Amino acid sequence: MSGTFVLTTFALTCFSDFAFAPTSCSQISLGLLKKTRLQIEYDYDFFLLGIVTAVKEYKLAWYLNDALGVDLTKQEDIVIPKVDTNNLTISNLMFKTEHATIRLIGNRSVEESSDIKSNLLPELQNFTHFFVLQDESEAFDKIALMDQLKSIEIIDYVVAIEPEKLKNKDNLIF
Repeated sequence: MSGTFVLTTFALTCFSDFAFAPTSCSQISLGLLKKTRLQIEYDYDFFLLGIVTAVKEYKLAWYLNDALGVDLTKQEDIVIPKVDTNNLTISNLMFKTEHATIRLIGNRSVEESSDIKSNLLPELQNFTHFFVLQDESEAFDKIALMDQLKSIEIIDYVVAIEPEKLKNKDNLIF
């Protein structure tokens, strides 16, 4: 993922006591502004699954804990600041081992008002949750993991998602 930030600085300062200075600050040409671009490349080194279910998150976590032999526990909600609307507050459950981290995150804002629908990934608004696996040791078999999730009776649909192809993939970096 890449983001571009523009930093702008004046190439010269307006001082009237210098011989080379313009007579007023308005005479400084816009061409004298120096622009520096900071480009950040993110690495999406995680396995992402989209989940559709009708049950509450705590019940989904209980079924996942039972099926996978993990202990997903509630963590502090993820708050993503938005410029044009209220902040996006996303539910976050996590299980961590020495080499792997599993997260169950909601797609819909916890503090959703009736007139505003806020999603973590608006382009995937039909998914209720995302299962994020960061596995440094590659110990998890991703195909077997998907099959295990598909076998859970409360899960209606599971699909692997490529984060690099998402428009709002920046929202997955926390």
